[in-house]
Amino acid sequence: SSELEVFGVKLPILLRFDPFVQEDGNLLLKQKSVEVGMLDIPPESALKMLRDSVQLPDFMEVLPKEEHVLLKLTEIPFEEGISIQATSFDLKEDDIRLRVTIRQ
Repeated sequence: SSELEVFGVKLPILLRFDPFVQEDGNLLLKQKSVEVGMLDIPPESALKMLRDSVQLPDFMEVLPKEEHVLLKLTEIPFEEGISIQATSFDLKEDDIRLRVTIRQ
């Protein structure tokens, strides 16, 4: 959830996603629903607005046409020798598993 400012008016935005762990340990979020105030905005347009109006970290890629957001966990900048990958992600069961590797 966030806010978008359009013509000087702040609109609440709420995006819902279904998470999927990819084989490489990154997390693909498939858009499930979108709410932008009381406006009826297509999901692709909402993701374009998000991508173009919010400064996102380099490891977060918004793909409006596919209605996805890719969280490149494997590209999150950590100290040298530390990496992170998702192994499972199940919010309904409150079960989120990540593999953190520390090389010395």
